Amino acid sequence: MGPSSFAKFPKVNLTKYVRVGDDRWRFCPIVTSANGRIKPDYVLVAGQPELHREGAYYIDWYEKGSRRRRSVGKNAIEAHAEQQRHVQLLRNEALGIEVVRDEEPGRTTVTESCAAFLDEVRHHRRPRTYRQYSVALQYFQQCCRVKCIGRVGREDLLSFLAFLREEKMLSNRTSLTKLNVVVQWLKANGITGLLTRRDWPRYVEREPETYSVEELERFLAACDPFEHVLFEFFWMSGFRDGEVQHVTRADIDLKEQVVKVTEKPRWGFIPKDWEQREVPIPDRLVEPMKRQLARKDLKPPLVFPTSGGGPNYHFLDLCKKIAYRAGLNCGNCDKSDHSCADGPCCDNWFLHKFRATFATQHLQSGVDLRTVQLWMGHKDLESTMRYLKPAR
Repeated sequence: MGPSSFAKFPKVNLTKYVRVGDDRWRFCPIVTSANGRIKPDYVLVAGQPELHREGAYYIDWYEKGSRRRRSVGKNAIEAHAEQQRHVQLLRNEALGIEVVRDEEPGRTTVTESCAAFLDEVRHHRRPRTYRQYSVALQYFQQCCRVKCIGRVGREDLLSFLAFLREEKMLSNRTSLTKLNVVVQWLKANGITGLLTRRDWPRYVEREPETYSVEELERFLAACDPFEHVLFEFFWMSGFRDGEVQHVTRADIDLKEQVVKVTEKPRWGFIPKDWEQREVPIPDRLVEPMKRQLARKDLKPPLVFPTSGGGPNYHFLDLCKKIAYRAGLNCGNCDKSDHSCADGPCCDNWFLHKFRATFATQHLQSGVDLRTVQLWMGHKDLESTMRYLKPAR
């Protein structure tokens, strides 16, 4: 056999999927020593070796003109061994030697792959993002009939969409969000292009919903003192749920009447778009905040903590209970086994609506777009302009 024969053997590349820059992930070549051994966790970025402990290793090769890629785990030595094993497998096939292939890339089950993907998300994304991804992949596993990730196909994704709409009673917009998570998971495992443009759910972008002042005053009248200051803060700060959960005493300056959104490494909280900001505190909120901060039973540093002093992740449930208590439910939200006419489950009451009300009221009162954009923490002006619509 001459040298030209070996030139026909398929090449198998070994890369690592790592974070490059602020929030971009890329497949980067591995770094090897002079003797050909892999240097664990080192990859080439723009031609220079860098240490990246995050991410997993992948092999890729061309088969029948199409690029194939699959995950080979996080252990560098095992990944390198799998690369060499696959090189030998392809060489044997090229020489006409009969080989028995493992189910490709079925060596990794859907359950194992989801767990590995979520582990990456847990370490490198916000806790809320991890929870959202976890729910989406849990739903997918509930309806997925194949065991190996390599066998996931278009029909499985379409079945997943049907499951979300018919079993979970989710809207097209929410279904799209969860489908995107599954597509990201598949992409991280080298599986792309399963869906056509027509397969993706479509939805009409609705105008932001807001509360009327009358609704808010009735809502607040049904609150106890803690609930009253909490939801006044939601309304008058325009903070997101996670921002209210993690606001601390150090973020509040009642003398200057401002409150800040800042990073909280202790709880893994990072402001959306990684931007800190300042929002004015109106006169009406100053005295209630003073009383809240003066509470002897309040465990610092959080302003609205649980009884144990940690972040409270149940503000939405509390909001719906108060709305039901205040007689504000619409009575038309029918769930699978109950209705908002007789329980705290009205779809008209949710936390982001306080934020939308904050933005709309300020725009209606004449505050300029740029200022409201800064207060809301929007990355672009277009996001803020959406709140002009209800003001017309």
